[in-house]
Amino acid sequence: IPAAPYLIVAAHPDDEVLGLGGQFPSFPSPVFVHTTDGAPLSTPGRKEYAARRRRELESALAIAGISPFSLIQCGAIDQ
Repeated sequence: IPAAPYLIVAAHPDDEVLGLGGQFPSFPSPVFVHTTDGAPLSTPGRKEYAARRRRELESALAIAGISPFSLIQCGAIDQ
């Protein structure tokens, strides 16, 4: 894999981990873009759920040595 930054786009937080998680150490300077916040409108306590999903994502990426500053969230409501 060439030494260049990578842009990884996923619909929901956790899709990138499921699809590419094992490859993260190979990607120099990855940047992640999520189109949704991962919380459907019908979810009770939707904003808190979205915040929890974000924290889970940050924790998972921290294990791979990836900074939360590498995350961009477009903020669309899931579904």
